[in-house]
Amino acid sequence: MVDRGPRIWGSLLAVVLAFLLFTSAGIAQQSPRTNIEGLIRANRLEAAEKQLWETLQARPDEIWALDLLGTIRLKQKRNPEAQALFQRAYSLNSRDVPALRGLGEGARAAGSTDDAIGWYTKLLSIAPTDIPARRVLAILQEKAGRYQESISTIHGIPAASRTPELLPVLASDYLALHQEENVGPLIARVVRREANLEVSLDFVAVLIRNGYLKDADNILQVLRPADPSAEYLHVLARVREAQERIPEASSLLEKALELEPKSFDLLFDCARFEAQHERWDAAVDLLNRANAVRPDQPDILMKLTLALLKSRRREKAVAVAKRLNSVSPENADAQYILAFALVENEQWEMAEPIALKAEKSRPEDANTQLVLGIIRVSRGELDAARQSLDKSLALDPKLVDAHYYSALVSERRGNFDAARKELEGVLKVSPNHAGAHAELGVLDLRAGNVEAARSSLETAIRLQPEVAQSHYQLGLVYSRLGLQDKAQTEMDQFKKLRDSEDALRRNEAGLRAQ
Repeated sequence: MVDRGPRIWGSLLAVVLAFLLFTSAGIAQQSPRTNIEGLIRANRLEAAEKQLWETLQARPDEIWALDLLGTIRLKQKRNPEAQALFQRAYSLNSRDVPALRGLGEGARAAGSTDDAIGWYTKLLSIAPTDIPARRVLAILQEKAGRYQESISTIHGIPAASRTPELLPVLASDYLALHQEENVGPLIARVVRREANLEVSLDFVAVLIRNGYLKDADNILQVLRPADPSAEYLHVLARVREAQERIPEASSLLEKALELEPKSFDLLFDCARFEAQHERWDAAVDLLNRANAVRPDQPDILMKLTLALLKSRRREKAVAVAKRLNSVSPENADAQYILAFALVENEQWEMAEPIALKAEKSRPEDANTQLVLGIIRVSRGELDAARQSLDKSLALDPKLVDAHYYSALVSERRGNFDAARKELEGVLKVSPNHAGAHAELGVLDLRAGNVEAARSSLETAIRLQPEVAQSHYQLGLVYSRLGLQDKAQTEMDQFKKLRDSEDALRRNEAGLRAQ
């Protein structure tokens, strides 16, 4: 009988040695990756990046290293670089889940919701049980208005793994699809405090948007903490505003701002609240503060331009609108806002090329045609103005200011009856249109209807006391009526407003030149 013991043990030893060599090589390969992942989790990004560059210099196509460097770039908000790294990893392996996740997150951070949905959908086609990806995809689908898809994506998550953060998403989905019967159980879960306060407040915000004010109020009372946060006070203020309890809403917003004076979202919404109640100086202050927290956001610059115009700080409005255009040079809204600001500042020559550029971007926009019409009215180009205004009204027959400027064109052409008819039509739709009242007063004064002119001009001044020309016209009316003291008062006010406007413009021009 042959003794096979030494031969067998020798073979086993060879196998064990081969296994040890293989696993040690694997450990050597995995160890740097594991170490770098730990550094990233600890937010030691500089140390992690240094090791990654060492790896990529030796092996430029190391997919895991490209993915991790992309993750670091996302954390650093260097989105274009992150996207390039993830795209490179994806080109090397189209089934690389970290690259797909990174591309989805990069698109999400850039506001490209449809692209983000596309990347996450690809990821789930490869890894259908990836629950974090399903959660993100459901949130993106709801944001994009793809409500039924969002519900289906959530239903693809096992019930035990559906975290409370999906409750606001589901509520929004169901309400958008008019499946209100499914919202009650979600409300009950929130009331039972299954979700943390932040998620619960997001849920309440969904209810407010959809008019469920009683349920929203009840949840807030149940969840009210002993020491309410700024976010809680903000959401409660939105409920009070929707309930038309405006003083309470205003007080709550003030308290929230005291707690979080640099919250961008809170500053932005407080500015909206002030603008809605025509407190333009306060709106300007809040928008400036929001711009300081997060500079050069197009939405902020656009609203700041309009608020400055409303508060008659026209030069500053033009400066902000120019900044908006430098930030978003191809944005037709930005072009329109700049043209509008220049028109309000009576800078017709500068306004026209900007308005024409906006028209080229969107020729079927009624407001852009209106701005072109205003420019041409102001320059005395009545035929061109008529064409622009007619086109504006064809696109939007309810555009009140287009009717108003159309009336001005008729008046300047001597067609006073047509002008009067259109102005009266404006006032039927918009009884507080100060310009229409003032222009009717001018027509009545010209026709010798002095008492009618007086009534119209007094109304115009009550609605818009800062318009100098209305005081001048009312002064003429009082003079015709033999009311010399009142006439002198109006002429003095006219001069005071004109001097004030001139001083403001000189001051703003001086500040701009510094």
